[in-house]
Amino acid sequence: MWVGTIRGGFAKFSGSSWTVYNSSNTILTSDNVHTIAIDSIGNKWIGTRELIKFDGTNWTVYDNSNSGLPGAWIDQLTIDKYGAKWMFNENKLVKFYDTTWTVYNFTDFGIPEGDALKMAVDKDGVVWIIYELPEGPEHTLIKFDGINWTIYDTLNSGLIGGIFTSLTTDKNGNIWIAIAGSTKGFLIKYDRTNWTTYSDLPDRFVWSIVIDNDNNPWIGTNSIGLVKFDGANWSKCDISNSRLPALHVSSIAIDKNGNKWIATNSTNSEINGGLARFDGNDWTIFNTTNSGLPCDDITSLTIESNGNIWIGAGNRSGEISLSLFDGSNWAVYDKNNSQLPSNYPILSLVIDDNKNKWIGLGHFSTTGGPSPGCLALFDDTNWTIYKTSNSGMPYDCVSAIAIDGDGNKWIGTVFNDKLGALSKFDGANWTTYNKYNSGFPEYGCINALAIDSQGNKWIAIGSSQGGSLTMFDGTNWITYNDTNSGLPCDWVTSIAIEANGNKWIGTNLGLVKFDGTNWTVYNDHNSGLPFNQVTSITIDKYGNKWIGTGYSIIGGGLAVFKEGGVVAVKDKSSFKPGAPLELILRQHYLITDISYSVFKPCYVSMKFFNTKGRCLKSLENSYKQKGKHSISLDCKNLPSGTYFINLRMDKNSITKKILIAK
Repeated sequence: MWVGTIRGGFAKFSGSSWTVYNSSNTILTSDNVHTIAIDSIGNKWIGTRELIKFDGTNWTVYDNSNSGLPGAWIDQLTIDKYGAKWMFNENKLVKFYDTTWTVYNFTDFGIPEGDALKMAVDKDGVVWIIYELPEGPEHTLIKFDGINWTIYDTLNSGLIGGIFTSLTTDKNGNIWIAIAGSTKGFLIKYDRTNWTTYSDLPDRFVWSIVIDNDNNPWIGTNSIGLVKFDGANWSKCDISNSRLPALHVSSIAIDKNGNKWIATNSTNSEINGGLARFDGNDWTIFNTTNSGLPCDDITSLTIESNGNIWIGAGNRSGEISLSLFDGSNWAVYDKNNSQLPSNYPILSLVIDDNKNKWIGLGHFSTTGGPSPGCLALFDDTNWTIYKTSNSGMPYDCVSAIAIDGDGNKWIGTVFNDKLGALSKFDGANWTTYNKYNSGFPEYGCINALAIDSQGNKWIAIGSSQGGSLTMFDGTNWITYNDTNSGLPCDWVTSIAIEANGNKWIGTNLGLVKFDGTNWTVYNDHNSGLPFNQVTSITIDKYGNKWIGTGYSIIGGGLAVFKEGGVVAVKDKSSFKPGAPLELILRQHYLITDISYSVFKPCYVSMKFFNTKGRCLKSLENSYKQKGKHSISLDCKNLPSGTYFINLRMDKNSITKKILIAK
């Protein structure tokens, strides 16, 4: 977790230890850290007087002398699904993508001169901004889809007049806005069609909102602490009924296990702030007396995909810090205690039949230059390092490794987020395939490799520049993308192959099964997949698919998939399934009768999908009482084919298949 503070710097919290970064031990020129964001490869982007990138080793500073930034001080930094960085600078909206800077001056688009206050980017890359106009309503909401600007106010929307204090989006694309009215607070949800107002907020001022995996909003308030809203009731956590260290909640983040991490400030000299972790039952408090946290005034949090907690904290004396907490201790090999040339991230790790460890390391470059890295071989005693200077590898950054039945190593290397290559190493000779000498794809940023029982190589390729699923049989190349197959997008992240030959493919828009002919897409709408961005897939000896998802602090997690049902797993050690879901389908030609049982009053969602993962109809979307329920689905207007019905309730999910034949 990363935490940014005002006058206190920023800190990284790894779970057990803290690392502090400030102006005395880094290149930071200011102790005021306004915002922190982490990109998909783990780089930390820090908004202070300048925009700073920290890759764990190196610092890169962007200011108005060497970039497109119009001035000083960065605020409201966020990263969209394509990797573009969006921020406010000099009261302008700034986009930094790859090497290109774009500055949007609001007045150039017919928007009166005012103040840009808050920003969020939804799952489709649309930018939403809280904006204060010089006249009229106190605040307005602006939507920018990359081309068009739309202003929402009290006259043309369901917004309520007042001070807009917080803004966020959820995984379904809904927009959430907290508004301080004249006498009380409001929470508004906008689903792109309807505006829903919740008027019973326990506090007038809400300074932060985060949406958990069950779509429950958690709000940080000005004076009564942390509050959860389940759609009907508000549950308050404050210093009187919990171990929340202070009432002023400045930021909230949720890790992949569902733990809530809450940053608090000391609002007066008698109450100290600190960092709190809440797992649903127990509270753990971290402060300067029991941890490496350098101060108790926490202003921002960020959680890496690996669970590291990075914390920015500050104190009244003006000291700034960055701290890391990883949860436990690790045996580490780095440039100080091994022959590894640098502390590059480990991108791939495989073990051969001789128990040798083959380790791919590197940083992906998005600036057009070469990506650094190496291939390391460790036999438990000796290290051998392969780079372009002493091997046949075309590039140094090694992103994926697989070993075939003959012991050959197949190595994916990357030059940047556009250019990559596949190399074969038999222990003595290197053979390289790239777009210039083979059917290797134009965009070749390799994320994963898998080899099937026939020896075919399956290559997962993807970046913001493009990608594909590519198969190489030793002679021929076949490339699948979203235009010639059932892949939902071109960004392919991972692949696993089960015993019967089915390929399970991870993408940025869900999980895909490919049986050689048919494509079936599973996403967070038609299955129990907790998040659409699939990062890893493993198949156990029983045929269960274990799917890692993530790269988002408000989404992600671990899921296990069994044919005929999907179960979402939050944490293996603490997951307690509810009552078994019962979903009964009775087909009568083109009419399907659906019945299900509710074991306790809860919110029920039932949706009807095709094999592309597209939701064709919402069948249930309401709070249900205990008992048996039934509905009918008319399929007469649907073409013949395979469809799915997904039922969700009480944090569990089940999916069943329907075959329509006319």
